[in-house]
Amino acid sequence: VCSSDLSHGYIPSCIDCHEPHTAWLAEDKQCLACHPAHTPTRSSRFAKDTSNDICATCHGEIVATLDANRSKHHNLTCVSCHKRHKYIPKCKECHKEAHSKKLLEKFKNCSQCHIDPHNLILRAATK
Repeated sequence: VCSSDLSHGYIPSCIDCHEPHTAWLAEDKQCLACHPAHTPTRSSRFAKDTSNDICATCHGEIVATLDANRSKHHNLTCVSCHKRHKYIPKCKECHKEAHSKKLLEKFKNCSQCHIDPHNLILRAATK
């Protein structure tokens, strides 16, 4: 039990027991936007306005890479693609037929050329 107040009906603040992801995350409603109250380790769908700063707490290198990148993905928030924690979308969820059928037959995986969705560059440009 996290609090010394064990009176009936007492509802502790999330922060009474848990460290927030960021220093400015201080209200229960912010925690509950992603974490269900009785199963907090099972993240629900992220709120559309979830800041990349929240993700950067654990995924700082990836967020920094996305910030430094100047491709079309640069302006996206993490939750634009990652609707739930640990959800990795397929490129085709947003990009239906980005290239010709012939090219898609030759390269079955987008990352064969584009390497990293957080830092979109063409493999040919790296050689």
